[in-house]
Amino acid sequence: MKSKGQFILLGLGLMMIFGSQKVQAQFEPNYSQYMYQTAGINAAYVGSTTSTEISALYRKQWAKVDGAPTTMVLGVNHPIAKKNMGIGLTLINDVVGPVKHTLIKAQYAYRIQLEKDMQLSFGMDAGGLSLNVNFDQNDLLQPEDGSIDQNTFNKFYLQLGAGAYLYTKNWYAGVSIPNILGSSIYNEEVQSLIPDSRQFNFIGGYVYEINKDLKFKPAALFHFVPSAQSHFSLSTNFLYREKFTLGASYRFGTAFSALAGFAPNKNWFIGYAYDFFTSDFGRQTGGSHEVILKYQFGKKKVRQIQTPRFF
Repeated sequence: MKSKGQFILLGLGLMMIFGSQKVQAQFEPNYSQYMYQTAGINAAYVGSTTSTEISALYRKQWAKVDGAPTTMVLGVNHPIAKKNMGIGLTLINDVVGPVKHTLIKAQYAYRIQLEKDMQLSFGMDAGGLSLNVNFDQNDLLQPEDGSIDQNTFNKFYLQLGAGAYLYTKNWYAGVSIPNILGSSIYNEEVQSLIPDSRQFNFIGGYVYEINKDLKFKPAALFHFVPSAQSHFSLSTNFLYREKFTLGASYRFGTAFSALAGFAPNKNWFIGYAYDFFTSDFGRQTGGSHEVILKYQFGKKKVRQIQTPRFF
């Protein structure tokens, strides 16, 4: 007789098959335009802009595969400049076949002025992850003898994260742990599948001003998981007249990405990424599409960092 836990493992096994680059120790989704969603990676980023910012990202991975991963990210970043603080809210909804998880976290950051043009921010976030598996959505999840009475599995897990973010007008660097509690919250169902290990995120970038109209920014993101597969992404972007961006990124061993963006005015920004997968299986399943939309309230006068939408 197959236990309920075994069917949970099977459902998450489908995640490994259809979205191996997305399954990590903390269920942290990957997206190519991470440079525009820094608050979702590191809570210490919130408050680093001079006005409230709202962003929305949608990613469709492996467009030719039914049940392939889709990710939606909503973020709000609000600075409290007079108190050197920032608050934020991030909502991530990730669906892979019959498995869906929704993460919501509130964020807080406090900034310290180190030098005239250098600030160090410490942040933390707290929230929870809702995990849902629908057994009716895939025949492989059906028990052979009808031993499972319920058609779905639902569980909620608390999460707590922390990070630090150091930045100037031209460069930034940060480190964060998305869930200090570790993956032991999954012990009952998937301990044998996902290691009991914390994930560390390292992010950094530099803006070179080539001339008054053109800026160049290399950036990097490293997801480090001590006892599981880690991921490293490297990107380059050009920004022309504060309106047009064009670049590329490479997720080592996984995919190349083409990046483009447009800012019709000083408040709006829209970005697009297309991933070309390098594995044999990835090439057969089609590329991935990703769109991000950002809006920043108020007029952009003196900024705490140079071109925050480029950061």
